[in-house]
Amino acid sequence: GEFSFVLAGEGIKYGLLSNEMFTLFLAVSIITMSSTPFLQKTTPKIHNMIKKIPGFDVDDTLMTIDSVEHYEEELEDHVVIVGFGVNGKNIARACDHYHIPYIVVDMNPLIVEKEKSYGIPIIYGNAASESVQKELKVTSAKCLVVVTDSFESTFKTIDTARRLNPDLHIIVRTRFVRNVEELYEIGADEVIPEEFETSIEMFSRVMDYYNKDVDEIIETIDTLRSDHYNTFRCVSTEEITAKLSERLTDLNVGSLNVTKKNRLDNYDFRSYDLTVTSIIRNNKTLVGFSPNFPLEANDLILFTGNPEDIESFIEEQYHAPQ
Repeated sequence: GEFSFVLAGEGIKYGLLSNEMFTLFLAVSIITMSSTPFLQKTTPKIHNMIKKIPGFDVDDTLMTIDSVEHYEEELEDHVVIVGFGVNGKNIARACDHYHIPYIVVDMNPLIVEKEKSYGIPIIYGNAASESVQKELKVTSAKCLVVVTDSFESTFKTIDTARRLNPDLHIIVRTRFVRNVEELYEIGADEVIPEEFETSIEMFSRVMDYYNKDVDEIIETIDTLRSDHYNTFRCVSTEEITAKLSERLTDLNVGSLNVTKKNRLDNYDFRSYDLTVTSIIRNNKTLVGFSPNFPLEANDLILFTGNPEDIESFIEEQYHAPQ
């Protein structure tokens, strides 16, 4: 930048550069500085043009030969986690807890080496590369979660994954709301804007501090989300249970997701002194149903009871025989 001119001037002053070298230096510096903005704008287009050349994977050429790491274990219906920061680690922990197979990819070799020593199924590589995605078994994966900071990398990763597996469910975290529509257009199924969700959470905390009604807060949040983020409304059920649990002293609010059709008849809430308050089905809240109301797979059941009964019930359901 401009600081190089200062250094060059000092070089002339102390006789380290000749006048001819100084002139050449100035010419090259001015040309490169003036061309940088143009190159920054056109590089993605050039990259995409080269990528369309048959048999030429530009992403692989940008990586070292050893950077496409092989993963030998068989994977199917698994989760692919791109990026192993705070969000990536939390997703991996959830997968471990529910025994969901997963694999992680990260561009930081230090992170990869460290997490491998802990037994994490992780490889080093550029997730935007088709070769790397094939090592991640994206073609047989069920879900892809992208939690990297680079928008360009996220964009390319989605594009590649969607081409390899049209049925893949892609969930993406992005920093800014302005990127949401573009990520949907390239092939993402769900986009969670960090900027938007942070503002929603802050709004929720402020309203709660002023002791506003929980239902009113949730209704306002749903209204704020309704324009572009209908897919996030299911998250508000967790917010409801958390808020209600904080407000109730003798009772807790629990939830259970129905996932096995052959176990639908096993839900006996009355024997645990639990009261079903509502059922979330296809993002709709059902209330006022009979005790023998038929449950369906993917129903989210909300119920109240004391903490011990809720814990015992959920523990038994998760460990019930299949």
